[in-house]
Amino acid sequence: MTTQHQPVGTGGGTALPAEPSTQDPRPGGTVVAGRSPARMAWKRIRRDKVTLAALVATLLFIAVALLAPVLTAVTGWGPITPDNRAINPDTGNFPYGSLGGISAQHPLGVEPGTGYDLFARVVYGLRTSLYVGFASAVLSTAVGVVAGLAARYFGGWVDSLLSRVMDVMLAFPTSFDASWQRP
Repeated sequence: MTTQHQPVGTGGGTALPAEPSTQDPRPGGTVVAGRSPARMAWKRIRRDKVTLAALVATLLFIAVALLAPVLTAVTGWGPITPDNRAINPDTGNFPYGSLGGISAQHPLGVEPGTGYDLFARVVYGLRTSLYVGFASAVLSTAVGVVAGLAARYFGGWVDSLLSRVMDVMLAFPTSFDASWQRP
């Protein structure tokens, strides 16, 4: 709870702040402590177990992505380092063993044909996926803010045009996604 300090005394010079009052000016004398938006959000997240599990999984993915070089150093294989000893040239370069080459050196096995460690490829691929996700969120937010500011600042026909374009894009989102992907 924040209190506002009031100056004490009417004499000349600088005023000293008063001691915060413990008396509540409201009837009944109840004191209500303010909560920040972050504290209220954390309370909601703690109550919803699915959201809490998703938050833990997301934080785990971020930690694994940040620690990718350390995690792959444990196995000794990078994402583009082939292990030719883990694939059998007699069977068309398929991994040795029935489980796709899973071993202590290759926790998720090796890629058939190349011998790349799948654990290293998944961990480094996670870095790329998270980067693309965060970058697209930042970019779409920036474009939305700029479009909204332009519509508000210019108003009139610019506002109407941007509003109609957004209405059409929200009405047919999959057709616009597919139209960008045509060669």
